[in-house]
Amino acid sequence: DSNQQAFVDTLSHGAWAPVVASLPANAAANPDAQLHAISCATTTSCVAVGSYHANDAAVERPALIEILSGSAWTALEAPLPPNAGSGNLTGVSCPADSSCVAVGTYDVMRDPSGLIIEDTLPLVDTLASGAWTPSEGAIPAAAATATLEAESVQFVGDFCDPTGLCQAVGTYAASNGDQLPLVETRSAGTWIAGSSVLPSDAVGNGTFAAILSVSCPPGGQCVAVGS
Repeated sequence: DSNQQAFVDTLSHGAWAPVVASLPANAAANPDAQLHAISCATTTSCVAVGSYHANDAAVERPALIEILSGSAWTALEAPLPPNAGSGNLTGVSCPADSSCVAVGTYDVMRDPSGLIIEDTLPLVDTLASGAWTPSEGAIPAAAATATLEAESVQFVGDFCDPTGLCQAVGTYAASNGDQLPLVETRSAGTWIAGSSVLPSDAVGNGTFAAILSVSCPPGGQCVAVGS
């Protein structure tokens, strides 16, 4: 059987050196571990994020945080909001040492009218004062939130500056069935969903669009890309 492990490649003196990422103590024998994004505040301070399978009945697939301090990587099971059944971190931005914002998704099972539905919601894990704290991003007004529909709002990437201003991007399912690009801004600790504009030739009905990455150089402007 395959045994998927996460790994880190480090470039030093012109050569790349791989190392298998360590995992939390509750990792399954076949962890199916994945790292999706990394951000380094300095040459000896980095955070990488992803997910893994765990031997834990409460959260079978937790989100994963790998922290580089000096020359050693330490694995951490990322905290999730209450009632989460699984989590996945796909983006991280660390504007300063010990200050990071990681984004992704978490799943919650609910049982309205006897029908089990899995909602996928925007996950935010924030590192401040040495501790990671989970929270949820904003739900766009046009998102599908009907009682008997599966809600799907997903963060994929983010960018934060030293002032605390953050931009997060991804995709969400609208109430009309379209999958639309998601853009959100965090200011003063609050996430606000904005509106993104599709190219003029985008399909008007049955759209499937997502923003996957964003970068904001100094000066108040950002550039985001997707499909």
